[in-house]
Amino acid sequence: MTAEFVVTVAGRGGVIVIEDVHWIDDASRLVLESLCAIPEREVAVVFTRRPDGSVPSPATTIELRPIDDEALLDEVTGLVE
Repeated sequence: MTAEFVVTVAGRGGVIVIEDVHWIDDASRLVLESLCAIPEREVAVVFTRRPDGSVPSPATTIELRPIDDEALLDEVTGLVE
């Protein structure tokens, strides 16, 4: 029921972002797993976690690497020029 409510409030085409999933409690984890399992939802669910944190199912994992300081400086400098 709670997961369906969240999807309804977010609306069609909404995005729900939940950060630091590795710290959530069991009740919140159940809501997150229910949210991810809703068929044909029109809401994207994006969450962040540490590499060793659990992954709700179903989920697609995208691993992000640290940003190289020099590459970041080049990007920022390129925006200013």
